[in-house]
Amino acid sequence: MKLLNGSATRLVLVLMVLALSATLVIAQTSTTGGISGVVKDSSGATVPNAKITVNSPNLMRPQVLMTGPDGSYRILNLPPGNYNLTVEGGQGFAKVERNNIVVNLGRVNTADVQLQVSTSTTNVEVRANDTAISTPRARPRVRTSMLINS
Repeated sequence: MKLLNGSATRLVLVLMVLALSATLVIAQTSTTGGISGVVKDSSGATVPNAKITVNSPNLMRPQVLMTGPDGSYRILNLPPGNYNLTVEGGQGFAKVERNNIVVNLGRVNTADVQLQVSTSTTNVEVRANDTAISTPRARPRVRTSMLINS
Protein backbone atom coordinates (compact mmCIF):
# COMPACT_ATOMS: atom_id res chain seq x y z
CA MET A 1 0.00 0.00 0.00
CA LYS A 2 1.40 3.31 -1.07
CA LEU A 3 1.12 6.45 1.09
CA LEU A 4 0.09 9.79 -0.36
CA ASN A 5 2.54 11.35 -2.77
CA GLY A 6 4.41 14.55 -1.85
CA SER A 7 1.85 17.10 -3.11
CA ALA A 8 -1.08 15.28 -1.51
CA THR A 9 0.80 15.15 1.78
CA ARG A 10 1.43 18.87 1.61
CA LEU A 11 -2.24 19.53 0.86
CA VAL A 12 -3.36 17.51 3.88
CA LEU A 13 -0.79 19.29 6.04
CA VAL A 14 -1.96 22.76 4.87
CA LEU A 15 -5.61 21.83 5.50
CA MET A 16 -4.76 20.68 9.03
CA VAL A 17 -2.90 23.93 9.77
CA LEU A 18 -5.84 26.01 8.46
CA ALA A 19 -8.32 24.04 10.54
CA LEU A 20 -6.19 24.52 13.66
CA SER A 21 -5.79 28.25 12.96
CA ALA A 22 -9.55 28.68 12.55
CA THR A 23 -10.11 26.96 15.88
CA LEU A 24 -7.65 29.31 17.60
CA VAL A 25 -9.27 32.40 16.06
CA ILE A 26 -12.73 31.32 17.23
CA ALA A 27 -11.41 30.61 20.72
CA GLN A 28 -9.97 34.15 20.96
CA THR A 29 -13.17 35.93 19.96
CA SER A 30 -14.25 38.14 22.85
CA THR A 31 -17.83 38.96 23.78
CA THR A 32 -16.98 41.83 26.13
CA GLY A 33 -14.89 44.98 26.35
CA GLY A 34 -13.76 47.36 29.05
CA ILE A 35 -12.95 50.86 30.25
CA SER A 36 -9.68 51.99 31.80
CA GLY A 37 -8.09 55.29 32.71
CA VAL A 38 -6.27 57.46 35.21
CA VAL A 39 -7.85 59.94 37.62
CA LYS A 40 -5.86 63.13 38.20
CA ASP A 41 -6.45 66.42 39.98
CA SER A 42 -6.20 69.86 38.35
CA SER A 43 -2.43 69.98 38.99
CA GLY A 44 -1.88 66.66 37.20
CA ALA A 45 -1.25 64.60 40.34
CA THR A 46 -2.89 61.19 40.41
CA VAL A 47 -5.78 60.61 42.80
CA PRO A 48 -5.64 57.26 44.63
CA ASN A 49 -8.77 55.72 46.18
CA ALA A 50 -11.21 57.66 44.00
CA LYS A 51 -14.56 55.89 43.74
CA ILE A 52 -15.42 54.84 40.17
CA THR A 53 -19.00 53.86 39.31
CA VAL A 54 -19.93 52.52 35.87
CA ASN A 55 -23.59 52.20 34.93
CA SER A 56 -25.49 51.15 31.83
CA PRO A 57 -28.80 49.55 30.88
CA ASN A 58 -26.61 46.59 29.82
CA LEU A 59 -25.69 45.92 33.47
CA MET A 60 -27.84 44.34 36.15
CA ARG A 61 -26.30 46.68 38.73
CA PRO A 62 -23.62 49.39 38.66
CA GLN A 63 -19.97 48.30 38.79
CA VAL A 64 -18.06 50.07 41.59
CA LEU A 65 -14.33 50.08 42.26
CA MET A 66 -11.57 52.31 43.65
CA THR A 67 -8.55 53.68 41.79
CA GLY A 68 -5.19 52.18 42.66
CA PRO A 69 -2.26 53.94 44.35
CA ASP A 70 -1.28 55.36 40.94
CA GLY A 71 -4.81 56.71 40.27
CA SER A 72 -5.52 54.09 37.61
CA TYR A 73 -8.61 51.95 37.18
CA ARG A 74 -9.65 49.15 34.82
CA ILE A 75 -13.12 47.65 34.45
CA LEU A 76 -13.27 44.55 32.25
CA ASN A 77 -15.94 42.11 31.07
CA LEU A 78 -18.46 44.81 30.13
CA PRO A 79 -21.02 43.92 27.46
CA PRO A 80 -20.81 46.19 24.41
CA GLY A 81 -22.82 49.42 24.63
CA ASN A 82 -22.83 52.94 26.06
CA TYR A 83 -21.77 53.51 29.64
CA ASN A 84 -21.90 56.36 32.17
CA LEU A 85 -18.89 56.87 34.42
CA THR A 86 -19.05 58.71 37.75
CA VAL A 87 -15.86 59.60 39.64
CA GLU A 88 -15.85 60.77 43.26
CA GLY A 89 -12.43 61.83 44.49
CA GLY A 90 -13.43 62.38 48.08
CA GLN A 91 -13.47 65.49 50.23
CA GLY A 92 -12.32 68.58 48.41
CA PHE A 93 -13.11 67.31 44.89
CA ALA A 94 -16.23 67.84 42.82
CA LYS A 95 -17.94 64.74 41.44
CA VAL A 96 -17.35 64.18 37.71
CA GLU A 97 -19.77 62.41 35.36
CA ARG A 98 -18.86 61.25 31.86
CA ASN A 99 -21.66 59.91 29.70
CA ASN A 100 -21.87 57.81 26.55
CA ILE A 101 -18.53 56.03 26.81
CA VAL A 102 -18.67 53.41 24.08
CA VAL A 103 -17.50 49.87 24.85
CA ASN A 104 -16.77 47.64 21.85
CA LEU A 105 -16.07 43.92 21.63
CA GLY A 106 -12.54 42.94 22.51
CA ARG A 107 -11.38 46.49 23.21
CA VAL A 108 -10.56 48.42 26.36
CA ASN A 109 -11.39 52.09 25.82
CA THR A 110 -9.54 54.82 27.69
CA ALA A 111 -11.48 57.34 29.77
CA ASP A 112 -9.07 59.52 31.77
CA VAL A 113 -10.68 61.92 34.24
CA GLN A 114 -9.50 65.22 35.71
CA LEU A 115 -11.09 66.21 39.01
CA GLN A 116 -11.70 69.83 39.92
CA VAL A 117 -11.60 71.35 43.37
CA SER A 118 -15.02 71.43 44.96
CA THR A 119 -16.60 74.77 45.72
CA SER A 120 -18.78 73.69 48.56
CA THR A 121 -21.17 75.91 50.37
CA THR A 122 -22.65 75.00 53.67
CA ASN A 123 -25.97 76.40 54.75
CA VAL A 124 -26.66 76.49 58.44
CA GLU A 125 -30.20 77.30 59.40
CA VAL A 126 -30.91 78.27 62.96
CA ARG A 127 -34.49 78.61 64.08
CA ALA A 128 -35.58 80.04 67.37
CA ASN A 129 -38.06 77.93 69.20
CA ASP A 130 -40.91 80.14 70.32
CA THR A 131 -42.47 77.61 72.64
CA ALA A 132 -43.63 79.32 75.77
CA ILE A 133 -42.22 78.13 79.02
CA SER A 134 -44.92 77.50 81.54
CA THR A 135 -44.14 78.39 85.11
CA PRO A 136 -46.61 78.07 87.94
CA ARG A 137 -47.80 81.40 89.24
CA ALA A 138 -47.18 82.15 92.82
CA ARG A 139 -50.40 83.02 94.61
CA PRO A 140 -50.21 84.88 97.81
CA ARG A 141 -51.71 82.99 100.62
CA VAL A 142 -53.84 84.99 102.91
CA ARG A 143 -54.58 83.67 106.31
CA THR A 144 -57.67 84.84 107.85
CA SER A 145 -58.44 84.14 111.35
CA MET A 146 -61.26 85.35 113.36
CA LEU A 147 -61.13 86.04 116.97
CA ILE A 148 -64.36 85.78 118.62
CA ASN A 149 -64.70 87.19 122.08
CA SER A 150 -67.50 85.94 123.97
